[in-house]
Amino acid sequence: MATRPGAADDAELLKLLWRRPGAQTPRGPGRKASLTLDAILGAGIALADDRDSPALSMRLVADRLGCTPMALYSHVANKQALLRLMYDRVHAEFPDLAGPDPSARVRAWADALADLYARHHWLTEVSWARPVLGPHEQAVLESLLAHLEPLFLPADRARAVVSALFALARNTGRLIGDARHAERTLPEATWWATHSAAFQEAAPDFPGRFPLSAALGAAPRPAPLPEEGTYLERTARAELHNAVLLLLAGAASP
Repeated sequence: MATRPGAADDAELLKLLWRRPGAQTPRGPGRKASLTLDAILGAGIALADDRDSPALSMRLVADRLGCTPMALYSHVANKQALLRLMYDRVHAEFPDLAGPDPSARVRAWADALADLYARHHWLTEVSWARPVLGPHEQAVLESLLAHLEPLFLPADRARAVVSALFALARNTGRLIGDARHAERTLPEATWWATHSAAFQEAAPDFPGRFPLSAALGAAPRPAPLPEEGTYLERTARAELHNAVLLLLAGAASP
């Protein structure tokens, strides 16, 4: 049977993803005993989390660890494999969630996943079109299914809810992360003070040209959650909560 190029690398990557926690990768010729895959992943995650750092590269990771780039290739095949291993590793941060109300647990699940994406903005660089298939992201899915189980949703609705919840949390997390980063560059209040008047001057006929958009913008919004963060961040989280409740109500309807 013919195999596509890179299939062997994919098989090796899956072995690394599913290795036992703390297990060492076999050392080959020239592989330093002090350099481990866990150390490489930790360095890569720290670099990727830093928005002010240059784009992640094997050389940057090697420099952080005080080794040569070639030393990394003894543990991981390439940058793409490194990114996918990092992707699954950070999903291990996902918390255990408890509580008597399944809907509240699902909402907390969406919050936790959004927080994960906000902390690690680079997660969106990994495409869902070719899933990583790692154990930690699978555990996140398993926890969501456990929270949904008491709702007794038919399989087709459960699949739709799962897909929508992952997308909602991913997009909200990206927005929150972007808002936090933008706040360090230019405070939200300052940005709006500068742009509101200029926009009204540039587009005075906006309400007439886009009446539905203007009406929605003028309508009351969900109250921002009383947490730390910018108004945009707190509003995004409140809208995520509302979206989760609407989604669950629709899925449970006859």
